[in-house]
Amino acid sequence: MKPISSRMSTISLSPIKDIERTARKLTNVISLAQGIPAFPPPTQITQTVIQHLSQHQAHTYTVPEGRLSLRKKIAQDILKRSQTHYNPETEILITGGAMAAIQATLLTLLNPGDEVVVLTPAYASYFGQIRSAGGVPICVSMRPENQFRLCLEDLKQAIRPKTKAILFANPNNPTGVNLQKQELQQILELALQHNLYVIADEVYRDFVWQGQHTPAASFPELKPQLISVFGFSKTYAITGYRVGYLATSASLANQILKVHDNMMTCAPHPAQIAAEAALELNEKEKYFMHPTLLQNRTKIHQTLNQLPHFQCHLPHAGYYLFAKLLPPSQHQPGSSTQFSQFLLQHAQVATVPGNAFGQEGYLRLSFALPPQQLETALKRIQKLLQSQSLPPTHTQAA
Repeated sequence: MKPISSRMSTISLSPIKDIERTARKLTNVISLAQGIPAFPPPTQITQTVIQHLSQHQAHTYTVPEGRLSLRKKIAQDILKRSQTHYNPETEILITGGAMAAIQATLLTLLNPGDEVVVLTPAYASYFGQIRSAGGVPICVSMRPENQFRLCLEDLKQAIRPKTKAILFANPNNPTGVNLQKQELQQILELALQHNLYVIADEVYRDFVWQGQHTPAASFPELKPQLISVFGFSKTYAITGYRVGYLATSASLANQILKVHDNMMTCAPHPAQIAAEAALELNEKEKYFMHPTLLQNRTKIHQTLNQLPHFQCHLPHAGYYLFAKLLPPSQHQPGSSTQFSQFLLQHAQVATVPGNAFGQEGYLRLSFALPPQQLETALKRIQKLLQSQSLPPTHTQAA
């Protein structure tokens, strides 16, 4: 048997999936790990999909670009948010989720050895996606001492002759930092100066609690180099549908389409119908999770900050708390993994260690679940940390 690609030695299953796999082997685990909103989607979405399925209107392929009616609604939404026009026929592609949009983009852009600058902490799968496309991720830390805000000089120093693109999430997952307009403009101006592509993952744009979200598309001068990515999973609680989109120039969209078509022909037709129904919701229906999430955000922040083991800042966006483990002197390699495993094994609460995102010494905890379930998880953590010894690297925190 001939060996598989050597590239596979550089790629691993997402650490988040590893944690969930371990959690499934245990009993009575409450997961604060994977970012799955634990709420049913709006009824209108479900009913619309059922109607189309029952009338045999959703069982076939769509065109590779996706339903034109959906692309038109997306173009209207982009225009409303950014005041930038995208042609729905040539500049918008419907993809099998935001991850498929990013993967198809990277496969389109990268030659072997090309570098992609990633603003970290970053979504764990970015690194594997870049490597699977033959690229090299170059991490630029959004420093904790600067509350995870952009340091332009660090970004400038990371740009080298082999740099092809800059990839970032805004708002950020896991930190919840929402880039200010000036910060975003600095990134985009640097990309223009060095003729780099910009991949802007805006999946959490509808979960901004402080300030406003500035779409990357608000800077039309970057349009030839910009790929804006969005997924419907989080906003509308339809993670299993696997539908998202990208918006970019017609010439680049045409190239990315080749990859996505060869990967999966088209995004699932029922999921595209769900996305179209989602875009027809009114503001109250669209933001149906927000009152609960805001309540949960306050609860998890207050509870963990009362424990001597954590230091937390209220996230400005998203539905994760990125909690710093104390004391900082114990932030040895693997310490966050050890702490996460400790909570899983002894409190039956799943969390994600910060090193999965490129930041040791932190835990990411999702608060996108029913308040009673979150409260139970937090009580378990409190009880454990107040009564038992901690992992060796954190004994000084007790």
